[in-house]
Amino acid sequence: MKHFKYQLGTIVCICMASFSIHTQVVYGQIRENSSDILVRPLVATSTATYLSDAERYAIIQEGTKLLGQPYVWGGNRIGGFDCSGFIEYIFNRNGKYMPRTTQQQQYFGDKIRIDQALPGDLYFFEDNGEVYHVALALGDGAYIHSPSPGRKVSYGHISRFQAQFALRVL
Repeated sequence: MKHFKYQLGTIVCICMASFSIHTQVVYGQIRENSSDILVRPLVATSTATYLSDAERYAIIQEGTKLLGQPYVWGGNRIGGFDCSGFIEYIFNRNGKYMPRTTQQQQYFGDKIRIDQALPGDLYFFEDNGEVYHVALALGDGAYIHSPSPGRKVSYGHISRFQAQFALRVL
């Protein structure tokens, strides 16, 4: 298990999340006018541990195995995925914890510019400052995602569907 320092200013909400065999302590904050918990690990750059090249490759390979799976709202297993369920599934299949929703996933690493995204990083898409979609970066602006109802897990590119920011996953 990796250990990180978390800093949230003056307000800290400690939440316990149980996942299959293990329990993980997550520090977060409550979003104003919402019951969603936003996981936001803030890690000093000198202590950050990012995915290795081998881990990135394995996550991408898992994602490509799912090409053609249908979009299912709330789906996070074989048979159907929504965008965040797809990301959660491929990370978890590689032994990496990833929260369930895009609202949580957007805080599970360090925000970077889109042009800095490496294969295995995440692209996030916003509307009026609210994140609504996530995709797995493949490099050079390409990505894999579960786009929308009636479509299937497929390739995309930021030249056709522009992300607002990227995330270097911890």
